[in-house]
Amino acid sequence: QKIGVLDGFLYFDWTEAGKLKELTLQTETRPDSAYKTELEPSWKEMIELLSTLYGKPLQQGPIPQANTLADGSFAPSHLWLLEGGGSALLGTAREGSKYQLVVRFTEKKVKVVEIP
Repeated sequence: QKIGVLDGFLYFDWTEAGKLKELTLQTETRPDSAYKTELEPSWKEMIELLSTLYGKPLQQGPIPQANTLADGSFAPSHLWLLEGGGSALLGTAREGSKYQLVVRFTEKKVKVVEIP
């Protein structure tokens, strides 16, 4: 299924007991030249979709700037606490010189850290 103009892929993580503990939706990776033209519009579409499904996010911010992402990192911009427990995080990630959108669904309740 496409997310904006990007193809999306699902990844699953299981406990040793065989219980699903995390689901990650990642888009195909794109070069930094596509960050504003492809990733950002798709990121905005994901905000709308996730907000329709889960309500207003508990935390929301701007799209992480490409030049602030370290190789191998994921920087969330939005957090939703899910009704049945757990959390959903939306953000961008970097793999080498390429970037992608990531939506991480985890069974854990992610806590908001407020910076004074």
